Amino acid sequence: MTSDPEFISKGDYVYDVLLDMKVHKQSEFYTDGITRHIFILNKTNEGLKIETVYYKGLVDEENEESTLNYIPIEPVPRPIPVNIKLYDTSKSQLKTLTLRTYIKDVMPNEIYVTWPTESLKANILAAKTYAWYNIENPRKPATDYNAHVTDKWANYQHYKEGSNHATTNSLVDQLYTYAMLRSQGPFDAQYRAGSQGSTGTNGGNILSQWGTVQLANQGYTYTQILKYYYTNTFVANYYPVPHLIQ
Repeated sequence: MTSDPEFISKGDYVYDVLLDMKVHKQSEFYTDGITRHIFILNKTNEGLKIETVYYKGLVDEENEESTLNYIPIEPVPRPIPVNIKLYDTSKSQLKTLTLRTYIKDVMPNEIYVTWPTESLKANILAAKTYAWYNIENPRKPATDYNAHVTDKWANYQHYKEGSNHATTNSLVDQLYTYAMLRSQGPFDAQYRAGSQGSTGTNGGNILSQWGTVQLANQGYTYTQILKYYYTNTFVANYYPVPHLIQ
């Protein structure tokens, strides 16, 4: 640790702690800099103790238990990456972007920003999981350029620099700490345009973009829409600790 930690109160005895850390060996996934940890202080006869969050929100203490208002995920899923490396073929340039910026410049080219909110949320998380999977499992042609993805929509997602829109920007920011996962990590979340008026295949593991509109209009939430297409998946919010979104 290179400096004193910063403590941010997030509720009764719950603190978000920012630590300026220096890692043993840097990589594209682990770098020097600020890391976040959640600490829970439990009041006992001897004073305050640092406790650990266990299954179903229970904070274990020798003589009592305290309950949080969410269900932490055990084991803790892999952290959402901050950056993605993109090769811009139009400029013959390798770029390192934040994942948030990348998704913002993808969404208006993949869907219509006038679609229902729950549809937009489902599409954003599908695109985010797909990008994350490619960060951890890069493939050609991106690897030819030492990148995770390229801007070519025929191979990856339809990225266009500066194409972001206020509607989807707001939702990407809202879902910044959210992710759709399978087995505690990302998966190859394939999707396609689909057909207007059709929901697409239930459980086919390929999301229909137009189908999300149909489901949203039928009253499905974004988590229900994602589960309609992708089997054995769940949505997690990583803040303040990774927990399930029903």
